[in-house]
Amino acid sequence: SFLIFFIILLEILRPLFPRQYKYRERLRNYYPEFKDMNGRQIWIPSQLPTKRPLSWIPATFAVKESDIAKHISLDAVVFLRFLRSTMYLYLALSILTCVTLLPAYATGPNKALDASDPKYVSGVLILTMSNVERGGPQLVATFLVEIGVMITVYGFYYSDYKRYTFYARKSLAMRKASNFAVLIADIPLRINNDEIVYRIMDRLFHKQIAAIYLYNHRKSLDRMKFLWVRSLERKERRELEFHRKMVKFNKKNANGNEKKSPKRSEIDVDKKWCVSSNEKVDEILWWTQRQVFLWNQVKRLQFKCDRNLQQLLFQSELKQSYADEMKRLSKAESTISLDKPNGIDAAPNSAANVDRESGTNSGTKDEEVGNVVARSLREESKFLGFGDKNMDEFENEIVKGDMSRCAVAVFKTRHAAALACQTQIWDKADRFTIIHAPDASAIRWWKLGVAHRYKNVGSVLTFMACFTIILLWSPISLGISALSNLTTLAQVEWLSWLEPILSWPQWILDLIQGMVPMLLLNLFSVLISLLFRLIITRGRHYSQGEVEDRLRNYYFLFLVFGHFLYVLVSGSILSQLDVILSDFASFVNILATSIPAQSIYFMNYVLYGAFITFPQLLSQWIRIFQRLWIYYGLGVNPQTERELRRVDAGMSSFFLYFKFYALPLTVNLVSIVYSSVAPLINIFALVYFGIAYFTCKHNICFTNYNVFDYGGRYYHGVFSSLVVSLIIKQVFMVILFSVFARPVLSALEALFFISSVVCTIYISKKFFRLSRSGSIVSIFDAYGEVINEDDEVTAEFIQAYVPPSLKPLPKPYDLSGIPRENAKISGLDLDIGNDVDSPDYPHRKYV
Repeated sequence: SFLIFFIILLEILRPLFPRQYKYRERLRNYYPEFKDMNGRQIWIPSQLPTKRPLSWIPATFAVKESDIAKHISLDAVVFLRFLRSTMYLYLALSILTCVTLLPAYATGPNKALDASDPKYVSGVLILTMSNVERGGPQLVATFLVEIGVMITVYGFYYSDYKRYTFYARKSLAMRKASNFAVLIADIPLRINNDEIVYRIMDRLFHKQIAAIYLYNHRKSLDRMKFLWVRSLERKERRELEFHRKMVKFNKKNANGNEKKSPKRSEIDVDKKWCVSSNEKVDEILWWTQRQVFLWNQVKRLQFKCDRNLQQLLFQSELKQSYADEMKRLSKAESTISLDKPNGIDAAPNSAANVDRESGTNSGTKDEEVGNVVARSLREESKFLGFGDKNMDEFENEIVKGDMSRCAVAVFKTRHAAALACQTQIWDKADRFTIIHAPDASAIRWWKLGVAHRYKNVGSVLTFMACFTIILLWSPISLGISALSNLTTLAQVEWLSWLEPILSWPQWILDLIQGMVPMLLLNLFSVLISLLFRLIITRGRHYSQGEVEDRLRNYYFLFLVFGHFLYVLVSGSILSQLDVILSDFASFVNILATSIPAQSIYFMNYVLYGAFITFPQLLSQWIRIFQRLWIYYGLGVNPQTERELRRVDAGMSSFFLYFKFYALPLTVNLVSIVYSSVAPLINIFALVYFGIAYFTCKHNICFTNYNVFDYGGRYYHGVFSSLVVSLIIKQVFMVILFSVFARPVLSALEALFFISSVVCTIYISKKFFRLSRSGSIVSIFDAYGEVINEDDEVTAEFIQAYVPPSLKPLPKPYDLSGIPRENAKISGLDLDIGNDVDSPDYPHRKYV
């Protein structure tokens, strides 16, 4: 019923929120302003969902795995293959266990006991190990099936890692920016200079270095770029508001209701920035002047920071010579200054200084607005970082920046970069370390300045903080899991108020005991994941992919403790608490029944994930709720196309690999542990991974977009988690065979530890290094017979790793959402302030 509800909800919401359900399709239409991580147009499947009901089902099935690997990301294809392979694994386990163990467990004697006996079982528990008496012959069949389960699991794990290695090796040989670049960390202080680093790298890899970017953190320049974007947004918002006023006025005027023409909104500069001004200022003009002013300030400061670098960037961007660009900016530098705001001049007879309505020259008014704009920016000293410094001191600080000890080296060829990553350069392992550069959009540039000595300290503090949270979660988890045993809880004196609930119909009690604990656990899990992210982001992680990888590990650990271990221990004891207190000698016999009986809770847990967690992800109602909260709860109310795009790219627009790896890994842990104890859980796990695969494939291909690719490296941690789950299963079965008075079977089960360790070592030695670093042979296979110009680095790849503060501002273009033919009727110039290619732009005035 939940699955059907969320499908109906999806069909209702799909036509109402096309910006969300057709997100990738919309991003594709933004090209060339918006490109994917490899500089291409965003890819969408050839078969798209239509307005017909359920058209998204065949569209999702039609997407091929090879297309996802080629056009979306390796992260996506590795994740989907993990879900699909695990689905096939539980299909095999379902056949193996249900055919052999279900009949064996059904013949157990405990179902015939008196209902008052603690070992009595009924319902689904008849088909579990709870129906087997201690030392029963069915346990031999369980052990034999365990052998088959282990062989099947080892085979699937080997096959999955082998396939991942194949994809990773191909990806590391592809022609993309990250395969030409390496990240150099912990550069010794005595050589922490871009020229020295270049000479060292050029000597080691002669004539293979295309560029060296030694990162300097320039907060103030980044803030100025942010101010420019905000000015552009505010200008377009005011244009749209005025246009709507004019539309209403024209409609009323057409009906004969004569009214005064609406006026443009004005801004009170005195109140907003405490800057002396004789009158209010036209707000569209105000934000335009700020936009123009900041554009030129940012561009001029970027040239001062690195003129050679900017020569390359601006030549490719504006298609003009470096000499002309410097001449133009030198002229702007002499006329634009935060210390001399009156220097913004315009030709008195310029067409831009003629009022469109009156036709009169308004240069004087415009100069005053330009004066106030510059002075208001000077007043924002705290935000920009001026303090009490004059402009020269401030600019010198920007040019110098905060020196880091990290650099990005871009090579001319892929094989040279691959060789550098696999070479120990320095005489100390923790100095001048070279690793594959992450995608440029994934680099956490502000963390490149963190010294190496803080790395281990940060890791220890992160582990302690996260593990403390996990331990503190224990009483909360115990209390929530206790809700699955309302009868036992009602016997506690201070919880006697629960007794009236026990008189409710049995199906309602089953629903409360089965679903309410899962709902509460998942609600708290979301809050915990946010807290983990806050802690982990404090660490020294150069890539956003590393953050997501660590977050998945800690989140999975939290789920293991909170959703499995705590529930297993507390449920086994709480379910028979009164009997244990009255007869402690029967503790072992009770555990033999109660531990397998916990399979009821875990089967509900798997079914909850299959029919609630992933269907609600498919419907994306949470994403819509977040959008509506931004609109009405926070009062943002975006109007222009630029503002709407910013809301579209919110947190729910990208696929959360950390979360959707951790949840299936937890279900896999629960299912693999109980695969031989309660065979029916394998069928439920099969359904879970089937629904999860389809849902995630649909969202990745149609509604989500991730700006970076971690190269599938999440799978290294995933494989470790799978091995840990297998070891937990073996420990669980050793304990269970001991409880069931089968010490020989328990000892034989312990031998699986050795097989698991041997299998893990074998798989890791064969595939780990190859999947992490790739191979030189694969790169030369990608080259073909000879290395030609098409195989060498391009200017676009070199520019990709320019530090963000030095990247030129994008050319502004109108995104107000006003049709151009209607803008003319409203007297609006949609290109106002956006003509950056004009030779007069550094000192142009607008009205």
